[in-house]
Amino acid sequence: MVLRIIALSFFLTFPAFAKLSKKERDQNLFNDAKLLYSRGKYKESLQMLEARYNFKSKETPSGAMILAAWDLEKLEEYIQAQNLIAEIIRSRFASSHNSVMRQYKSDGAEGIEGIPPKLIEIYHRRAFLLSKIYQQLYFKVAPEKRDDYKRQALMYVEIIANQDDYEDESYEEIPKDIEAFDQKIKEQTWVSQFFMSTAWTSWRDRLDLIVGSGDRISIKSSVRGLSLGAGWSFQKLRWRLLLESQFTYASAVAGRESSTLSYFEPDVKVWSFGIVPAVHYRPFSGDASLGISIPVVYRNGNYTEPAGFVLEGKSILAIGYGFDMNWDLNQWTFFSRVANLSSMSSSYWQFGLRYHF
Repeated sequence: MVLRIIALSFFLTFPAFAKLSKKERDQNLFNDAKLLYSRGKYKESLQMLEARYNFKSKETPSGAMILAAWDLEKLEEYIQAQNLIAEIIRSRFASSHNSVMRQYKSDGAEGIEGIPPKLIEIYHRRAFLLSKIYQQLYFKVAPEKRDDYKRQALMYVEIIANQDDYEDESYEEIPKDIEAFDQKIKEQTWVSQFFMSTAWTSWRDRLDLIVGSGDRISIKSSVRGLSLGAGWSFQKLRWRLLLESQFTYASAVAGRESSTLSYFEPDVKVWSFGIVPAVHYRPFSGDASLGISIPVVYRNGNYTEPAGFVLEGKSILAIGYGFDMNWDLNQWTFFSRVANLSSMSSSYWQFGLRYHF
């Protein structure tokens, strides 16, 4: 009779005992996983949690899901961690999160109230994860998508910054980290741009009149005109590579006065076509840059030959080196160039303006 009472008592109390035992086992497992996390054994902690829980189930404790997300973050599995954080928000904080987003879209981050402390902490981790995903996928996804990661990260930082009761100020490092990354990208990434240019151009031609005996008489010719150009620039923070083509239409004044010769042409039509590769460097990462260029210019002048003379130098191919100075103002670049070209008797000067599209 006594045995029957004991058996009946055990049968009636077994469900409660079993439920309590499961809760205790879960708590023990969670404590073990936290201990592994605190010792830096993130992979082992995550494996223990994954073996026990289905993170898409509503029955999974929030603490276990959050700890798994922290493990993934430490393992630099940022996308998986972010997906898990999104699931936590969706399944545990949907109402509060939706309210926060509505207030943010309506009035901005200031004045948002009623955010549960745990949700603020989750926003902090989500901002960090989104910032890391932005950096991790920068070259792997479309610009619109990567910029959305950055936008969301900064949005959560802004929301946290307006919560007076949140004490973990490490969220302030997230925008600094993004800014440092963007600066690094500017320093390492080449950006190509098409541009058009116009410039005032001046030089002196080297011309020789050759008489029948073979003697040469030098002729002075000053040329001034307008250049129109177009090209491509490839640039990053400090460096710019430039390839430009230019067409110049100019007017020359040529002449020589001596006891044996009187030669004067006041308005000679001259045109030239040039290709100019250049390398520019910004020494202080600002708007000013210095550089060198290698102009290659074909020039043709409509000079006339006096009777009995041959005029040498009416058409020339000149090549040389130049020094460039540039000043950038948004999409505009003010530039000057002084070059030393073969077959020209003086420096080749340009002052102009480029517009980058």
